[in-house]
Amino acid sequence: MTEDGRRAITLVDYFRISTTDVYGLINLTKYGYVYQPVPDCLAQFTFQVKACHNVHVGLFRPGEQSYTYKVVLGSFLNTKSKLRIRKSYHEIVHEENNTVDCNVYKKFWISWRNNVISAGHGNSSNNAMLFSSTDEQPNQIRYVGISTGYGASGQWKIPNERPPLQCYQHVQWSVSPGHQNTNMTSNITWSVTTDNLGQCAVACKRSDSCVSFVYNNEKNVCQGHGLKYHNITEGQGHTERGSHYFTKP
Repeated sequence: MTEDGRRAITLVDYFRISTTDVYGLINLTKYGYVYQPVPDCLAQFTFQVKACHNVHVGLFRPGEQSYTYKVVLGSFLNTKSKLRIRKSYHEIVHEENNTVDCNVYKKFWISWRNNVISAGHGNSSNNAMLFSSTDEQPNQIRYVGISTGYGASGQWKIPNERPPLQCYQHVQWSVSPGHQNTNMTSNITWSVTTDNLGQCAVACKRSDSCVSFVYNNEKNVCQGHGLKYHNITEGQGHTERGSHYFTKP
């Protein structure tokens, strides 16, 4: 609890997810993984996974129930990996033994910058690339889903990413002019510690009492408000470095 009795949650630099041996993509939206088609914004997904075979990562466009692209690591009993493009039913296959491991976490990255979708080993784009393909859709990716299956379960470590502030200047949430580096103190309904702006936005969306929120990207503090304020006076606000007041238009 915080000093004034509000709820506080502290997150580590990654979160863990377990997936079963039955295939079914788990959407990571609730963990703050909502990507924006804005220049210089996060356009890659990095992770660690421990599984014997069949590690699946689906990439989704907004409003679509089925994946647009899917990366499969260690298919065919850990002898092949592939990129599947759903629209054209095209697959790019890379043959490699022991891509994933039953007992050891291995690091991977997936990138979709500049209409090029690619994947590889490690945690840095273009490092130890497995495959790459040019297509017209990658820049529109908004969501990520993960799964194992077909007889293999898995353990995942997913980073708590920290997207730049401008990645959230879009139709869902925006910072009004003059409300950057501003904290509002009126009608705070809850406060949590998160590791990125996406998690803060999701927390507000899930709360019936949240109409607007302040996120401090230096202290990792997210606070929900029950009212929408048009100016600093209404919200009893003050200047605070790193705090930004978000509302829906």
